Amino acid sequence: MAPVTIMRSREWWNFHRRMRIEMDGKRVGGIWNGSVLKIDVPAGPHTFRAFLGWVGSKPLPVDVREGSVTALGVRASWHEAAEATASYRPMGPQAYGVGRYPNGMPDEGLEIWEYLASSE
Repeated sequence: MAPVTIMRSREWWNFHRRMRIEMDGKRVGGIWNGSVLKIDVPAGPHTFRAFLGWVGSKPLPVDVREGSVTALGVRASWHEAAEATASYRPMGPQAYGVGRYPNGMPDEGLEIWEYLASSE
C-alpha cells in the first residue's frame, strides 16, 4: 500500500459542501473545504476524480508508487461551483441534452492535479 494525500483549496464558495473523491470509479472519501484527506491505496496506475454535487473533474491518471508520497490537489472554479449550487438539474432521460453538458455528466467544473512526488 502507498499513501495518497488529497488537499482541497480553501474557498469561500461551497465551503459548507463536502467534495466526493473517487478512485477508479469507486468512492474513497470526502473532503471538506480547506482540509486534507489521506488514504492508502495499492501501488500502480489509478484514475482519480472529484465531484461536488453533479459537477465533476476530468479524470486524472496517477501512477502511485510504493515508497513515495503522492499528493493531489482539488478545487472548484467559482463559476462551476456557483452553478452546481444554484441551478436545478432534472433527473432521468430528460436531463440528457439540457444545458452545457450534452452527456449529462459534466467533467470540467472541478480541477484536480498532482503535485510533484517525493521519496520518503
